[in-house]
Amino acid sequence: MVTTLLGDGSYLMLNSELFSAAFAGHGFVAVVCDNDGYAVIHRLQTGQGGAGFNNLYSDCRSDHAEPPRTDFAGHAAALGCAVFPVDSLAGLEGAYRKAREVAVSERRPAVVVIRTHPSSWTEAGAWWEVGVPEVSHRAGIAQAREEVLEGKAKQVRYLS
Repeated sequence: MVTTLLGDGSYLMLNSELFSAAFAGHGFVAVVCDNDGYAVIHRLQTGQGGAGFNNLYSDCRSDHAEPPRTDFAGHAAALGCAVFPVDSLAGLEGAYRKAREVAVSERRPAVVVIRTHPSSWTEAGAWWEVGVPEVSHRAGIAQAREEVLEGKAKQVRYLS
């Protein structure tokens, strides 16, 4: 059984594949982390010394007092998926089990949707190295560059 974990931004860009899989009878589980935007990309920007730009709803220019919310569960259901919304981390295991059962028995995608915090959902040890500019007028970027270089030096010593 295939399981994919994706954020709400990736869902918004690639959701048509859910319809294709439902139409073709390909069951799998998708766990959608609704974190108010492209939070992972935001964390990559700010974690490397940059300023956040247009990735969280709160960063975007808008005339809306409150940003529009996407009903991911309703949308996935409209695409032919079985849907299992989760209100808390405690309910995730049970929802995931049910989603797997349905994906196999009904041969269609099953989507688990859970609200997550935009800045803490990847702090459990996930790591993604992104290039840092060699030269920048921003002190935070220059510091991030030094940290990357120090980290690579430590890796080389460790692997030697």
